[in-house]
Amino acid sequence: MVTTFGSKSWGGENLTVMSFFFWFNRGYRPHPMPNQFEAFKIADVIGIKNRRLLLTMIIAGLLSLICSFWSNLDMMYRDGALAKVTRFRFWVGRGAFAKLEKWLLYPVSSDWLGISFMGMGVFL
Repeated sequence: MVTTFGSKSWGGENLTVMSFFFWFNRGYRPHPMPNQFEAFKIADVIGIKNRRLLLTMIIAGLLSLICSFWSNLDMMYRDGALAKVTRFRFWVGRGAFAKLEKWLLYPVSSDWLGISFMGMGVFL
């Protein structure tokens, strides 16, 4: 939205709120939906009921969530959050606020050419 309509038209408060949503909206590479659809297709072919597979997926998801939280907590406690742990935790926060800094310090106008091409694409 900011790329299309520019950062000038949003204002600082709105841009700040948008930067807080960067953590879950920066990429959809690990999206689980294709794998779940494939599991449902395999279950359909070999005759497993969809309700049973869904329950298994929910239990596996909850169990993996608990295990990943526990392992992250253990790693942070054992290795030290600032001493030896990977820099990924810092990169996630820096990525969102670097974008916000760019939007606020170097505001850009709306991309009218891009908007017009999107409008033409709607009608084609």
